[in-house]
Amino acid sequence: MKIEMIGYNDSKAIAIYGNIKLLPVLIISFLISILMLIPCFIFKIYEMLFIFILPFLIFSLMIIQYLINSKYKTFLKDQKTKHKFCLENKILYKDGKAIKNIDNIRLYKFKNYLFLELKESFYRINNDDYLLGSREEFLSRISYSKKHYIRFD
Repeated sequence: MKIEMIGYNDSKAIAIYGNIKLLPVLIISFLISILMLIPCFIFKIYEMLFIFILPFLIFSLMIIQYLINSKYKTFLKDQKTKHKFCLENKILYKDGKAIKNIDNIRLYKFKNYLFLELKESFYRINNDDYLLGSREEFLSRISYSKKHYIRFD
C-alpha cells in the first residue's frame, strides 16, 4: 500500500532540529547539577548551588533559539520548503525520487507531527498532511533501532 504525505523543510523544522540537538546537553547539565547537591550539603558549600543556573540558561537558550528560528524566514527565501514523500514497497521517495541512503534516516514522534531527519536535511510532517494513508499506517510500517534510526518493514 502506498502512503503519501507532505513534509516541510522550513524554519520551524530548523528550530525543532536545534532543540533536539540541545536536549541531551540540557539533561546532562541537569544531572550534573543534581549530583553536585550531595557535596554541597555534606561540606556545607552552598555557593556550589549556583551550578543550577547552567540548566536554566540552556533551557532559556533552547526557547530563544526556537523562537528566533521559527520566525526568521528570509534565509529560506529562494528554496523549496514543501516536499512530497511517498512510502511504497519499503522504499521512501522524496518528490518522486527514491532516497538512496536509507541507513541514516531518523524519525522522532511528537504529538502533532513527525520529524524526519535525513543525512543532510530534516522535515516536519504534520498529522493532517497525509494525502494517502495516515500517521498510524506510516508508523506501523516502521521498525526502530537505536538512537531513532528506522527501517521500513
